[in-house]
Amino acid sequence: MMGLTTAIYGPFIQGFMGGSAYNILGPAAALVNVLNRASAENGAEIIPITAIFGGVMGLFVFPFTYLPLFDEVERQVSVLEGFSVGVAVVIAFGQINFALGLRGLTRHPALAENLAESWEHVGEAKATEYISFLVFFVFLYCLNKIKPGVDENGKPKAKKPWLVFIALIGVVYGYVTSKFLPDIKPYLISDQYP
Repeated sequence: MMGLTTAIYGPFIQGFMGGSAYNILGPAAALVNVLNRASAENGAEIIPITAIFGGVMGLFVFPFTYLPLFDEVERQVSVLEGFSVGVAVVIAFGQINFALGLRGLTRHPALAENLAESWEHVGEAKATEYISFLVFFVFLYCLNKIKPGVDENGKPKAKKPWLVFIALIGVVYGYVTSKFLPDIKPYLISDQYP
């Protein structure tokens, strides 16, 4: 519920504050690893305090993002792309249990320990979870390759929001399987939060 609330109120407030090309509106993926470790060690009640402290640190650092140490392209490629890859790897590995349908595993403070825990239980993976994950993942990957979002000269432009499209199909898939095909129904958000 904290994540869903943040996803609503965060962008609403940030929209009034303005933004930049370096700003993420909504729950920032960069905090995932920090919040995961803090909550594993101290419980979920530490998440708001850690997130607020991170926001205050972000406000302090914000003026320094415009220092002309590098030109615009170098700064964007070296910092943002590298940072984004690191965040993407942490998030991807953090979703392995969901993709395999593994629930109830012990949470550890470190990502490597959680990966080891997942590996120990990989034999308990559920086919309904993994197959639906794999189909949607491959479909999303193919859409991004076939229609990547390029202009008439072949230069990259804003990517098409295929993830939104896939999420809508996933909602329909979850509803249909829960109502009519319970044998292949994956674990849904409504199962987690009835």
